[in-house]
Amino acid sequence: MMATRGRPPNPLRAAAKQAGEKFYADQFPCDFCGTNKRYVSNAGCVACAIARGNARYAALDNAQRAILKAKDHERYVERMADEETFE
Repeated sequence: MMATRGRPPNPLRAAAKQAGEKFYADQFPCDFCGTNKRYVSNAGCVACAIARGNARYAALDNAQRAILKAKDHERYVERMADEETFE
């Protein structure tokens, strides 16, 4: 008999993935922030991911923010164009 390797699958995450959800409530709170809302895709803490993004954005200077804003707008325009072609 072959032994299984790695961590056993989380049943809460597996159920959320099966249901097509983006988030799930884990039974254990995050070690850093104490919340239990996690992403199904990578089991990462939602609150910590938002905090990291906010900190990363706050560290940008005005020129870098302008570049990021332009990239975000281009991505938005492309997404809107894709949605119009499917309607």
